[in-house]
Order: sequence, then C-alpha cells, then structure tokens
Amino acid sequence: MTLGIRNRIAILGSLAYAFASYNAVIVAVGHTTKFSAMGYAPAVIAGLILLTQRRYLLGFIVTLVFTTQLFFQNHVQIAYYTFLIALCLGITYAVHAIRRKEIAHLAKAAGLAVVAGVLGLLSFSVMLLPTYSYSKETMRGGRSELSAPGNEQNKSKGGLDKSYAFEYSYGITEVLTMAVPRMFGGSSGEMPAGSKTSKVFADDLGVGEERGEQYGRSMPAYWGPQTMTSGAVYFGAVIILLFIFACVYYKGWHIQWIIAATILGIVLAWGRHLSGVNYFLFDHLPFYNKFRAPSMAMVIPQLTIPLLAVLGLNQILETTWDKVAFWKKFKQASIITGIFAAMLVAMYFMFDYKGPEDNGIRDNLVSGLTQQMSTTGQPTPEVQQRATEFARSVLTALKDDRRSLFGGDLVRSLIYMAIAFGALYFFGKGKLNKVIVGIGLTALVFIDLIGVDLRYLN
Repeated sequence: MTLGIRNRIAILGSLAYAFASYNAVIVAVGHTTKFSAMGYAPAVIAGLILLTQRRYLLGFIVTLVFTTQLFFQNHVQIAYYTFLIALCLGITYAVHAIRRKEIAHLAKAAGLAVVAGVLGLLSFSVMLLPTYSYSKETMRGGRSELSAPGNEQNKSKGGLDKSYAFEYSYGITEVLTMAVPRMFGGSSGEMPAGSKTSKVFADDLGVGEERGEQYGRSMPAYWGPQTMTSGAVYFGAVIILLFIFACVYYKGWHIQWIIAATILGIVLAWGRHLSGVNYFLFDHLPFYNKFRAPSMAMVIPQLTIPLLAVLGLNQILETTWDKVAFWKKFKQASIITGIFAAMLVAMYFMFDYKGPEDNGIRDNLVSGLTQQMSTTGQPTPEVQQRATEFARSVLTALKDDRRSLFGGDLVRSLIYMAIAFGALYFFGKGKLNKVIVGIGLTALVFIDLIGVDLRYLN
C-alpha cells in the first residue's frame, strides 16, 4: 500500500508473504522468534520507502517503531537480512536521486533512516550488547574450546567455523522448490502413506502392512544436499508466474533493488555450493560470520518476490494499455514462463533422485538384515545376497517415491500457473474485469499456499 498498490492486490502480496511454507515450517518446529521477526521486516522496508517519498515524519516514525520491534524479537539473523534488503533499497535510491540531482532530499531521507535505525538498535542494546560481549568467548566468536582444532582454512576471524556455518546450504537447483515444493521430496519425514517403499518392507520382510508403513515412513523423502530439512521453501506457483510477468511489465526504479535483493538472498542461501562468493562474504562482510544456516537467507526472496509480483500485477490491471504494447509484453512473459515450465519438466526426467545419505541407508539395511537373519555368528553368502537385494529394492522404491512426489507437485504447480495465466489472458482480451482478476488471483494464491502449509502445520 505504501507503493500505491490497490488494496485488493496488496492483500494478495501480504497473503503470499504470510503463508509461504517456510513460515508454517518454522512455527511447527518452534522457531517463534524468527517468525515474529519476519513479521516486522516488511514494515521496516515500508518506513524506508515512505522516506524516499518525502513523507519524512511518517517514514521516520514507521521506521523507528518497527525497527525497534524487529530488534525486540531478539533474532539478530533476520534483522541482518532485513538490513541487507534495506541496503539494496538505499543504494538503488541513492543512485536514482543523484541522477535526478535530489541531493538535499537524499541526505535528509538517509539521515532520518540512519537515526531511526540506530535508535531502534539502541532501544534493545540492553540485550544486544551483553550478547555481543559474551559471544566473543563462544563458537560465534571463534574462541570456544568446543571448536575443532586444526584445519585453519576452515576458520574465520572471530566467527564460526565454515564447515559448521555452511552445513545447511541450499542446493543450486533446490531453490526451485519456491515453485514446486516437493521437487526434492519436501521434508525429511514427508514419505506419504501407501508408498512403494512401505510395500517393499511389508512384502519382502513379511511384517504386514502396518509395520511396513512404519518402516517406509522412516525413510527420508528429502534427497537434497542439506543434512535434513523440516520442509520445503515454497513461495507459490501463482506468485512465481506473477513475478515473471512483473519482470516484463513493471516499469519503475523499485524493480532494481527488488531484483538485486532477490539475487543476493538466493546467492547467500546457496552457501557452500557457491563457495567462491559466500566464503569471501563470510570472511569480509561485517558480522556475517556470526551466523549459520545459509538456507535461512531465502527469507529475503520470500519478501521481495511477492512484492515485485504485486507491483507488476497492479501495473497490469490498473494501466490503460495500448493493445499492441500489452500483447507484445504478454508474449515475452509467456515465452519466459514456458521456458521455466519446460525446465522444471526436464528436471523431472533428468534427476536421479539419489540422496547423499542413500549409501549409508543401504549399508544399514544390509547390516541390520544380515544380523537378524544370521542364526550363527558368521552370515552365509545366501544371507548376504538376500540382504543386499532387499536393500537395493528399498532404494529403488525410495527413488520411485521421490520421483512421484516431485511429479505430483509439478503437475499441481503447472495447473495453478495455467489458471493464473488464463486469468491474465482473458483480462487482456477484455473477457474479465480487473476486480474479478484481482480477487480471483488473491484467492488462488491463498488456496495454493495453504494447501502446502497444512502438510507441516495443522
């Protein structure tokens, strides 16, 4: 709304940010301070935008109040990511203002933003300063006796060890779970009932359906590069389509900082999988080496992608378009969307669905069944062969189940994208008015996201 977006479209963006699957996941696992801090981040950015609009008093008050609330949640890493978004906004606007020779306005807005930020920080200094002081004697300060000795290239100056800090790094293609939640199986414990894996346990071990189901559900559906995960980061198929269209349709300086922040968040989330960049940032970006779990940086695009999506949708629906210009852009956005969808389909057929822990699972299954079947101390070759074949059958079924999870959600996402695409198409043809399209897409976004949220949080 600060950006002049229609209320019904602004609600769409708010729902997209609030009901992205990561929120449901962190609430389910008890990360309530992180969840609370994420709730204040958009308001901080809104305050800064008000300052750029010369609404100095309101912008200062909003920035001060919500920066204070953000720090009060006591989740410094989320506050840090919010600062990075603000930095992208600030740098972009500074360039924009300098080009327009609005130096006095820039100085006033920047000064008020800094004062509001510092006051917000100082309001919680009674907690932050002791924490910072004590952290120097902990793992985050690089001086804990619990840190492994040696391997100096793994160390950071005054921060966490790299191997520990980058343990939960998002895979390069794993970021596409923002469009297809079970692309990599969803959560580690997301094996559905009636899986092929459960059937193998029930049939080959002869333990019955109920026990086979228990064994099957103990197998990891997730097969991505992280050690484990409690759920996928899903922004919504409809939001991703609207984001693509916004990249083509939206004209305004906000697209620059939003795209920059989005790319930054994804790059940070890649962690050790883009070590050349992230290890450099870890060693040189102030305070960044105090944090772990790079995958958390996906909270940045969780905010920026819906923001650009609604900016673009607002411009599509509220602009009086020249038909030639509208359909030219529609064609461009359609081609990009088609390429993106084709890439997802290609990945479905190209993936091997083998997780980094699968070899360990196979060895444990072989060892466990061999011991169980051996009546004497030394297992016979027949027993070893049967155990090996059983383990191979389990892993084959496990891969089939993972493929099925990806395929099911891929079809689901493509259907949602097709419905949203159709709504925009018929709007362009004049068959649907902007109110119906806005309300319809808002409902579609909510239905899309809540369906995934309920997998993790009842």
